[in-house]
Amino acid sequence: VTDDNSCSSASSSTSITVNQNPTASASTSTGTVCEDATISLTGGASGGSGGYTYSWSGPSSYTSSDQSPTISANATTAMAGSYSLTVTDDNSCSSASSSTSITVNQNPVAGAGDAMSAICQGATSAPMNGSATGGATGGTWSGGAGSWTNATDVANATYTAGASESGSITLTLTTTGSGCTPVTATKNITVNENPTASAGGAL
Repeated sequence: VTDDNSCSSASSSTSITVNQNPTASASTSTGTVCEDATISLTGGASGGSGGYTYSWSGPSSYTSSDQSPTISANATTAMAGSYSLTVTDDNSCSSASSSTSITVNQNPVAGAGDAMSAICQGATSAPMNGSATGGATGGTWSGGAGSWTNATDVANATYTAGASESGSITLTLTTTGSGCTPVTATKNITVNENPTASAGGAL
């Protein structure tokens, strides 16, 4: 410092320390799951001064201060999305956020449709009127000793009874295309025996 008499002070100094920010690492081992599965996150940190604290945020106002939290043991589609992690060290320096994504697929749902009217041997049923919803993209009908027409058309498939089968026949709709475990729905159709004609003895 120099005053207005041009006299100067001795120098005085001070030091500034610039602390390194920590680095956050977010990941998951449950990146793609079906509904009702367990979903979890894995957090990591490096750099900075150590003594880390963790701050997670995600869909549906999710937050956690655990390093590697379990989000839920019963995942729903509302829990799908991006989860972000920020780390703070014991110098109160914070990392940039790191993120990871979780996809939750809908479980398939099968509906067998209305009860079926009885048919005779060799006859064809009414349409099945089934449904495949939720995460399913379709379904296939099966069952019986007869034959199917349009078995992959869950609503309009029909069943033709075998010539020799009779009684209560179980028909099964199995979902396809969801990426999750297929489910089934069943219903029964009654196949009545055809009468047998007899001309009797010779006259």
